[in-house]
Order: sequence, then C-alpha cells, then structure tokens
Amino acid sequence: MINDIDKTIENLLKKNLPQKIANIDINDLHISFDRPDNTFTLSPAVNIFLYNIEENIERRSSRMAFVQGKNDPGTNKANVKNYPPINVSFSYIITAWATSIAEEHAILGELMKVLVSFPRIPAEALSGTLEGLTPLPYAYSILPDSFEDIGGFWQTIGWVKPSLNYKVMLDVNVQKAQEVRLVKKVATAFATK
Repeated sequence: MINDIDKTIENLLKKNLPQKIANIDINDLHISFDRPDNTFTLSPAVNIFLYNIEENIERRSSRMAFVQGKNDPGTNKANVKNYPPINVSFSYIITAWATSIAEEHAILGELMKVLVSFPRIPAEALSGTLEGLTPLPYAYSILPDSFEDIGGFWQTIGWVKPSLNYKVMLDVNVQKAQEVRLVKKVATAFATK
C-alpha cells in the first residue's frame, strides 16, 4: 500500500509539473524515494522520503456500518457489519537535487505550486490499491510545525538541505467485515401468577 502512495505522488507530480524547470527538461528529472543523505547521486532529482506514519486519533470513529443482506424467500442471508476505517497520515520530506542551488530552488518552487494546488489527490493520480478509493486522500504541504524537529532530522542525516513537508491522509480498512445473522422471529412470553 505504501508503494501505491509513493506511485500516486509520482503520478501527481509527473502530470502537473511544467515541461521545463530552470533549463531542466521534466523528462530528465528523476523521482526517488531514497533516504536523502550525502550519498544520494541522482541529479537532477526530486527525492520524496517517507519519515513518519501515524494514525489520526482525532479522526477516529467508532460507528459501525450495517449493510442489510438480501433475503430471498427460503434463504437466510446475513447482514454485514463493517468496522470503520482508521485515518492514517503518511508524512514525507521532499528535497530537490541539481547542479546549482538556483536550480534546486526552482524545482522546489514548482513542486510547492503543484502540491498546494491539490488539497485532495485527484482520482486520475491514484495508483494500485488506491484506485477507486473514496473519499479521495487529503494532502497537505507547507504546514506550520509539521515536522517539529526538522533540525534533529537533518542532524541525523549529517547536513542541511531546503525541503518541503508533505502529508497524505487516507482511510485504511484494518478489520474485515463480519456477518451478522438476521433476526427473523422474536418471541415474548409473559409469566402469570
């Protein structure tokens, strides 16, 4: 599933970035999901590194959905109890790699414009298991305090690079639906003295 999110982000960028960015043809721009450290050698490139996955507790729902089964005469079709999905955030740090700082900044600027333009990832960008997903995933970029310890991250990597934060939020089904038998007859009895 995470690979499908990666491919979805790649689709979104490839379909919406301009053909040329600072003398770089978009067909020459590599898109990578590697760790952004000083051993990274692709250039020109956009690196989209997944650094955090977490459930959005504030969006958790305990409401179950019941889908009524079809009751053909003489059959005992069951109702289905669906558990609510959990809402999960996938957080990425995005960096640009080129032969000059000016080219990197130009790439980041174009990335920012594309990512901000799509607060919901469009259906045509969805890939693999995400195809046909409803509701469409939310996506956020340029969030204040979206990565509280950005300095700590770059210190761990060993150096500093300008970056964009990008978060994709989507519902993930984690429990299988269960059959619930229909109540066909209710009998009540009253005791008398």
